[in-house]
Amino acid sequence: SSGINAEYGVDLAYQALDFSTSASRKTSVIGSAARPTWMKNLEANVKQWLGIIPQEDIPVLKRTVENIKDPLYRFFEREVTIGRNLLKTVLTDLRDIEQVCELKKKQTNYIRSLLSDLQKGIVPKSWLRYTVPSGVTINPWVIDFSERIRQILRIVEAAQKGATALKELT
Repeated sequence: SSGINAEYGVDLAYQALDFSTSASRKTSVIGSAARPTWMKNLEANVKQWLGIIPQEDIPVLKRTVENIKDPLYRFFEREVTIGRNLLKTVLTDLRDIEQVCELKKKQTNYIRSLLSDLQKGIVPKSWLRYTVPSGVTINPWVIDFSERIRQILRIVEAAQKGATALKELT
């Protein structure tokens, strides 16, 4: 078989490559020195944003025959569902971006668009599920969003105590 390789001038260059999945191969081939400055800065920002945004999952509000008749409860249920889904999206996106910046995950077109928006300080369109002032940048948006999530967590806590607790919520 080595005669065939020599005949075609192919000396199996692949033999020199290590295709193992050992722990030493799990780090990136590129290395952190090759990362652009904007990527390092974005990684630092993402870590900061992940520190600001609440990480706990928002529980689903339980429907009962009594509370489903209450329009206030139905309103809060809708708001909690929207907040819950947006929190999942934002956290997933930020964790994906963090992994891309650490060179642990490959970029997809969606992640590239997120990287482009966040690098420019723009709130990604997929995160704009509630009205914000036009031209709002990412940092104030993250602070506002985290406050909204904390408020939703207080609403869920009150809703679990009962309908009267929801009405007394300030």
